[in-house]
Amino acid sequence: VHDEEFASTPHFPYPSGPREYQKQAFENWKDNGQRGLFAMATGTGKTITSLNCLLEIYKRRGYYKAIILVPTQTLVEQWVDECRKFNFKKIYKVYSRNRRWKDEIEALHLKEDFNYSCNNDSFIIISTYESFARANVFKSLAGFSRTQTLLIADETHNMGAGRILDRLDGIKYVRRIGLSATPNRQYDDVANRRLSEFFGSVNGYTFEYSMREAIDNGFLCRYYYYPHVVYLDDDEMAEYIKISLQLAKFFNYDSSTFPQGDDILMALLLKRKRIVHKAKDKENVFLEILKQRYKEKGNLKYTLVYVPEGNKPDETS
Repeated sequence: VHDEEFASTPHFPYPSGPREYQKQAFENWKDNGQRGLFAMATGTGKTITSLNCLLEIYKRRGYYKAIILVPTQTLVEQWVDECRKFNFKKIYKVYSRNRRWKDEIEALHLKEDFNYSCNNDSFIIISTYESFARANVFKSLAGFSRTQTLLIADETHNMGAGRILDRLDGIKYVRRIGLSATPNRQYDDVANRRLSEFFGSVNGYTFEYSMREAIDNGFLCRYYYYPHVVYLDDDEMAEYIKISLQLAKFFNYDSSTFPQGDDILMALLLKRKRIVHKAKDKENVFLEILKQRYKEKGNLKYTLVYVPEGNKPDETS
């Protein structure tokens, strides 16, 4: 009977249970009023760490309610898989591929309103940031129990973008977790400050687990780092120089700083950074790296590739 009950209820996906640092993340989050930014190195289990917080709520309260925000449709599907590993079952996807999302969410609202006095119903809603920012979606997803619903924001720096940042004041959920290997937005101190305030982390990250800690503690393997130089082509370099000359007008040579909070400056900095991110020669260098590895090893097993958004980004709506 115990095994049957275990199989039918939410539980941690691995018999060994959460790692000590994942338990500590929960304790820090709980002690911080159930708000926090988790700055965790890639590969240390950010998703599992946050879902373990949801599991701990379930253990104590008998329900799980969460709204999870992610940057891409692919991540929606990945989060669904991770939620199912915990045996969370009532999972709803809000993005353009799911044409039925509105009916599904309205049904959830009706159920919550009907059972308001003893509401132990559970659900997990996973949405892209792009969809969440839309007025009709935001109104629908922001209307659940403010004290019972946990908001999880994956790749939290995405919340610092225009339309989402404007929505922060309308998000009333008390329980909040922001996840990222790099929570801060480069060049954007205003957004960083707003996000820190929103997640109750103005005095530093609620939980931080660096790559060095993970390697030293045996949770990530040691590795060698081999930089490969990529050059901008003539058109890219011309555009880079053009933007740099525009940026020079903003630079304060006395203090060696740029002014804070200037939208035009911010747009120029990000535009110049994008030139480097999307340098055409990266693809050629990458292919050479793969060819060399294949020549040395005879296969491409155990090859992991991390990329920025690329030239054909995943749809986000």
